[in-house]
Amino acid sequence: MDYSKMRVLVVGMARSGIAAAQLLYKLGTKEIILNDMRDREAFSGKLDDLLALGMTDRLGMEPDSLIHGVDLIVFSSGGPFWREWIKNARAAGIPCVNELELAYWVTKADFVAITGTNGKTTTTTLVSEIFRAAGKVSHPVGNIGDPACTYAYELQEG
Repeated sequence: MDYSKMRVLVVGMARSGIAAAQLLYKLGTKEIILNDMRDREAFSGKLDDLLALGMTDRLGMEPDSLIHGVDLIVFSSGGPFWREWIKNARAAGIPCVNELELAYWVTKADFVAITGTNGKTTTTTLVSEIFRAAGKVSHPVGNIGDPACTYAYELQEG
């Protein structure tokens, strides 16, 4: 995918949103729009480096008011995908993916996804250690590690 011509809205500026914005920047994305319901002051400078790179500040705004004219929306993995603004964006033909899916699009690395209600952290830790014991590189990502986008750029090569 050629990100150099894309306007991308990143919604939710916690750890995964920041990692997604950093990945999009490394990919040469034309315009990266940062959005969160909280305003800039709520981040205590955590977004200053991103804004210094020329990313667009649309903090403290409803995402629905920002979807027009963007080519892709990346939202926090913890964000509910049934929100009205996501439905509106999809109805307008705008792809909406979470941070994990963006990382998957970019990387050539294999993914093992662990889901469920109970035991995910323990299972993820165990699986990661099994891979490491087998001599593989393993990056547990998500709620116990870094966001997946943290590693995706460096793992583009197969």
